[in-house]
Amino acid sequence: MPNSSVSAAPDVSARQPIDAAEADLLLAPLAGMPAVALAVSGGADSTCLLWLAADWLKRRRAADAPAPDIVVFTVDHGLRPEACAEAEAVLSLCSRLGLPAELLTWSPPSDLTNLQAEARRARYALLGAAMARRGIEALATAHHRDDQIETFLDRLTRGSGVHGLSAMRPDAADGPGGLRILRPFLSVPGGRLRATLAVAGIAHSDDPSNENPKFKRVRLRRLMASLGNEGLDPDRLLATVQRMASAAEALDAWGSQVLKQHFFQHPAGPGRLARSALATLPAEVRLRLLQRVLGHIGGEDYPPRFERLERLDTVLFSSGTSRQTLARCVIAADPVSIAFWREPGRQSSEAVDIQPGGSLLWDGRFRLSLSAAADALHIGPAGGLLSGLDRDLRAGFPAEAFVRSPVLVSASAADDTPAVVPGFSPLPSGVSLAHLPLRL
Repeated sequence: MPNSSVSAAPDVSARQPIDAAEADLLLAPLAGMPAVALAVSGGADSTCLLWLAADWLKRRRAADAPAPDIVVFTVDHGLRPEACAEAEAVLSLCSRLGLPAELLTWSPPSDLTNLQAEARRARYALLGAAMARRGIEALATAHHRDDQIETFLDRLTRGSGVHGLSAMRPDAADGPGGLRILRPFLSVPGGRLRATLAVAGIAHSDDPSNENPKFKRVRLRRLMASLGNEGLDPDRLLATVQRMASAAEALDAWGSQVLKQHFFQHPAGPGRLARSALATLPAEVRLRLLQRVLGHIGGEDYPPRFERLERLDTVLFSSGTSRQTLARCVIAADPVSIAFWREPGRQSSEAVDIQPGGSLLWDGRFRLSLSAAADALHIGPAGGLLSGLDRDLRAGFPAEAFVRSPVLVSASAADDTPAVVPGFSPLPSGVSLAHLPLRL
């Protein structure tokens, strides 16, 4: 039965609007940046971020205080009939608030098997390309305290380890799509964001999926009240998240030293770790290190489940030679090293054209940018193109490790310019193509 010593009274402070003084504190980390993008869907949370950021920016400029340029991006994902109107409402509000805004659109393919996951991946890819085009390095989102707790509970049900249970970070350098993600509201209850909009008289849209119990996050949110009756109130849950984050940070610092000394990556994608560097590490450090390398090589936004990492680790260190697949990666171990490369045939990125002045994230791994003076290019997977090249150029990796490497060719059908692959041939003038960095 419920713990009678714990009050179940509603938390009045969770419905107090955010005033200017508190907004100054919450948004202070943005002040020293040259430019920040805001991801605004039109829902209550992101609309509150937009409103508070615009008001904060106006106050700082009036006081001649350091302030970033702020650009708003809204995505019409086409998943609901209302999506277009909601995006237009965001653009209209930005115009009223005096902030530059851009509409990004995505048309979902008809054959997607996991629509929500692919929509999320597409959204961050669109945001990343738009930010690169404008030279913006950080994206602010409106994730709040309730989202943080939902994330923690969801990962708890999945058996996550220390890093998974540290949930979302307020400043994540290695967010989805390789973006730096800022989350200034992680300590703020979601009800306070809605209360702030109500006081300001700012309208917002509502996504009906936020109340649909078929979604796990909705069921977890409803579970929070019962947990509070047993002493697991939001403050205690957040304290646990913060302790996990501190432990995760210490483990990552250890793993980063190992990666600096013992990880090698070919410019075309494959990577290699010295086996001896891993064998003596504590299991928790080793598992996290493997998780980081898999995410880096495979380009996945979400890490594999902890139990799958444990199985990988067991096989790697119970035999001298092995070959496995996980997180869109092939993991091939021999007695000396462990090689990782992008698995062929898994969620293949389409070959696409890129125009002068454009930028895109290809396959979740490679950032391609063209200067305004460069020629239009076509980027796609190498396939068997590199199978006959010298082993020294392949740095000892097998030819199959480059099947999912990027290849650049001229977008002009009449141009017979040779194909270009990073690490095998020099890039054309005005072209930047590089793997997203492994965060250390």
